[in-house]
Amino acid sequence: MRWIGPFVALVAVAAAGCNNGDCAQSADIQVMLAPNADVPASQVVRLRVVLFVAGGPMGTHEIDTGPNLPLKQTGSTFLLHPDSPPTGSYEISLVVQAYDENGNLVAIGSNAMQAVAKGCNRMTVTLTALPVTSGGDMAAPPGSDLAGTTSDMAGCVGALPDEDSDGRGNICDLCPADFDPTPTDTDGDGLPDVCDPDPTAKGNTLLYFDAFDVASGHWSGSNPVSGSYITIDPLSVGSKSASNVIDTLPLNMRLQTLVYTQQVYGSSMQDIGILVGDSANLGQVNGLFCALVPGSGGPDLVLYRLTNGGGSGPAQVLGVPQLQGTTYRLRMFQHGGMWSCEAQPSAGGAATTVGPTAFTVTAPLIISLVSDSIAARFYNVVAETVLP
Repeated sequence: MRWIGPFVALVAVAAAGCNNGDCAQSADIQVMLAPNADVPASQVVRLRVVLFVAGGPMGTHEIDTGPNLPLKQTGSTFLLHPDSPPTGSYEISLVVQAYDENGNLVAIGSNAMQAVAKGCNRMTVTLTALPVTSGGDMAAPPGSDLAGTTSDMAGCVGALPDEDSDGRGNICDLCPADFDPTPTDTDGDGLPDVCDPDPTAKGNTLLYFDAFDVASGHWSGSNPVSGSYITIDPLSVGSKSASNVIDTLPLNMRLQTLVYTQQVYGSSMQDIGILVGDSANLGQVNGLFCALVPGSGGPDLVLYRLTNGGGSGPAQVLGVPQLQGTTYRLRMFQHGGMWSCEAQPSAGGAATTVGPTAFTVTAPLIISLVSDSIAARFYNVVAETVLP
């Protein structure tokens, strides 16, 4: 596949429909770039387009935007033109990266479609601003995967680190913890379906991501970060945690982590999980703790409602597999005052959910990774907004 002459043509916003001359019955693919409101379109001077065609090599090209050919806040389009379509119907996927005049990556978008050799091929790629890199809540930790960068992004595809092993490096993956080699965005809000808590309604965004590839300095405690995980190990019966008071969360959000249990100490008072609340002092916190608890028939999943550090909550037996030696994905949902907790073995199997349960917590929410009498590795933390 080549780019339409001479390479890529960036044109004005085209009207919808195939009968008005803007989308001919051909193999051409019209790509609409739709910047979200948080994307500074007027500051974008360069676009990098990464194209995959099923069964073929990756293609990349840069589009220079500027005063004479600006990226419009209301949308702009470009055309892709195949020399000859590989088949009558074939899958393509795009990643579009937007840069400002200083070379900073300021927005990313991606989508996929089934193209046809003769038809009206349209694709919309919603550009989403990255979490800010300084000031304000949810600033990306310095050196973390979603921090602003001046590096050349040609290595997006196949780049490392790639937390979810989907072929796109963390830096250009808006679902960095969920395998998504050909991202689709049904509601067009810029967050691909695989990690969109509300995939059919616009308004969700990526809030925060830390793959623990580097020590950001935002997590408390002397917990080592190496090998793409943070180790939290009390070394014996007892409690240890890591709290992040810098990158706080709003209400109406979904929080996710991957956790692997290395060793269980003692025979009681054991749990491991992710906690959000109004304090990093776990003896005084008011919040919710989504936890795995070892059991004779397999771990239990418990959603503790904590007041001044103590409390209880609904539980559900997971059954199999055993906690030790297994990686689990833990997710906590908060929506309109109701909370839920979900666990799923990363190797596959059904997800188990406890809740929803009502509980009032005041934002901003502080994230804590907690390990009581368990040595564990947390591989990432990621959060997205949930529609109210």
